Amino acid sequence: MPNKTISNILRLVVAFAISGILLFWVYRKVNMADIEKAMSADFAYGFVILSVVLGILAHIVRSLRWQIIVSETKPLTLAAGMISVFSANFGNVLFPRLGEVWRSAITARAAHIPFAKVFGALVVERVVDISMLFILSTTAFMVQPEDVIKFATENKLIDNMYHKFHLEFWWIIALIGLLGIGVYIYLKKTHRTLIPRRQLNQFKSGFQTIFRMKNRKRYLLLAVLSWFLYFATNSVVFWAFSFTSHLGISVALFVFVMGSAGMAAPVQGGIGSYHIMTALPLIYFGVSQPDAAVFALVAHSATTIMVIVTGLIATILTPVFIKRKRSNV
Repeated sequence: MPNKTISNILRLVVAFAISGILLFWVYRKVNMADIEKAMSADFAYGFVILSVVLGILAHIVRSLRWQIIVSETKPLTLAAGMISVFSANFGNVLFPRLGEVWRSAITARAAHIPFAKVFGALVVERVVDISMLFILSTTAFMVQPEDVIKFATENKLIDNMYHKFHLEFWWIIALIGLLGIGVYIYLKKTHRTLIPRRQLNQFKSGFQTIFRMKNRKRYLLLAVLSWFLYFATNSVVFWAFSFTSHLGISVALFVFVMGSAGMAAPVQGGIGSYHIMTALPLIYFGVSQPDAAVFALVAHSATTIMVIVTGLIATILTPVFIKRKRSNV
């Protein structure tokens, strides 16, 4: 078996193991009676359905963003943008970070652009998303600084994780730095490159798209709108439960920021990491652990089911669409 295949299998196993451990921690004290109680007669299913609709709208807006940045190189239809975005979301549920490669590959074939150039544009997308999350995190801190500081300092799990892993973190950074220096010296002496110069130039060209973008204002406006819709997708679920409906928008924002950090973890679709990062702040704000766990389960399941269904449809349409595009060239 090739080393690359073994590496991918190990990464998948590790990701599943991390998800399983986190899910076990969140739901170790939750039973079916707790779930049935939380989803009793006063559970408002309509808000969960609204969350799914808002989630679809958020991904359509993301598709518009993607269409704009790719079209700076070659025209990309909205249909192609939607197929690549929805398929990529489905890919991330299957395997961590698969969606990024998947989206770049579909877009490259649909618009006839080199993969490296498309991937460079995708990196710009991620930089913009990280910037938006940073702005939202800063806003959440400014709105309720005392609660954020108290949550971070008094939460036993976070405190234990910090004291246990902060030393190992710096060791990892040091090892990565030494490895990078070693690779640089080796490449310098042997006059080799990790990435062929042509592909590297294509990647740079794709990344620099943000600087020469004609519709930059529209792109940034859509970025803000997409993140507002992501926030709304998660927050309307608060109104579905009696134990969270009274919590204000500032709490919803803090929970959303924490949950978004969980979704960014290198596990399939944020499974486990989202649940724990969403449940912890809810518990801090007075929600019982079983209820907080049920909230995370419902919010994540609604989004994941939407991603799987829309992603499967987009994936099925992908070869048909690419074939149609090729016949028109």
